[in-house]
Amino acid sequence: MQDGIIREVIRLGVILLISACASTPSEVPPVRLPLDVALHTSTPGSPALNVSIMVLESGADGHGVSAPLRAAEALYIPVLLKQTMEESGAWGAVRVLPDEDPSAELQITGRILDSDGIELSLHVTVRDATGRVWLDRAYSDYAFGDTYRGELNYLKDPFQDLYNAVVNDINEVRNGIVSEQLERILDTSMLIYASALAPEAFSTYLTGLDDGQPQLVALPARNDELYARVRRIRESEYGFTDTLDAAYRHFFDEVGQTYTYWRSYSYELVLGNENLERDNGDGVQRARSWQVLGEVYGTYKDSKLNEDALRQMTDSFDDEVTPTVASLEGAVVHLTGSLRQKYRQWRSILKQIYAEERGATTDQ
Repeated sequence: MQDGIIREVIRLGVILLISACASTPSEVPPVRLPLDVALHTSTPGSPALNVSIMVLESGADGHGVSAPLRAAEALYIPVLLKQTMEESGAWGAVRVLPDEDPSAELQITGRILDSDGIELSLHVTVRDATGRVWLDRAYSDYAFGDTYRGELNYLKDPFQDLYNAVVNDINEVRNGIVSEQLERILDTSMLIYASALAPEAFSTYLTGLDDGQPQLVALPARNDELYARVRRIRESEYGFTDTLDAAYRHFFDEVGQTYTYWRSYSYELVLGNENLERDNGDGVQRARSWQVLGEVYGTYKDSKLNEDALRQMTDSFDDEVTPTVASLEGAVVHLTGSLRQKYRQWRSILKQIYAEERGATTDQ
């Protein structure tokens, strides 16, 4: 691994030397305006919606960032968004999940557009159980000046203003929805879940499931035993998804400091490259270029070491094969594979158990 890093450093050095010695016009530094957004807090409305945040799409690997590092960010960033939503105080349970939740009351998905320590750009989509899109837009924020100076602490994210902006926008939509509409979202979510378990019993209560725009037609009777059973099963699933969510928080804490160091090194590397590109080849600038080049050498090496460490942590997390034991009303369920595979196994098992119990009840 060290030999590979040395070769990459030498290759980078040659490229940068050519760039530094070339007589090209000075380039104007890019304009970077950081966000300055305070989080708006409130008390949960009635009823409070639960939120499912899916791990992000990795997006493009700009600035030479490796795919494994983007994979780490895809697991890491949703935890920051979850924490910000919880801090805003406007929601029920907020969970990070490995896959999209088809019956989520509020589903958040996103994609990393750019992330290099200086800039973070995300595209965020938010929709509720009825198919209504609350948000579908890109956000960008920039780190500046003292961001990476002094003691680095992963609990103080340099792009917190971006998460504040996203959550403020979601909360603004939430504040414009009356309680009757919120109740409809909850009922639609519950019936989507029920239809997945027993389509023959519950699909008639909804239309538009196939095109992603479910419309509530009617509600089951209050004393419907099958519907009550579905509600109990869903509560069991919430217990399991809490376990998955806790795994992402553990990953966040495990990689946080290393990831913050990588961001710091990447920040210096990008700035160093930009300084070299702006040099026009005269004596003074060339002397400064050699100094910057030396700094880039060290920064690049440290950045690659941290990138390799993040890759190892992410591979360990994603390839986790230790069986998970879950409980479903006294029954012990064994799940294996990655978190995404366990999540899908769990949903399949719930459907199977419900079908078996319903069949046994019908036969009696």
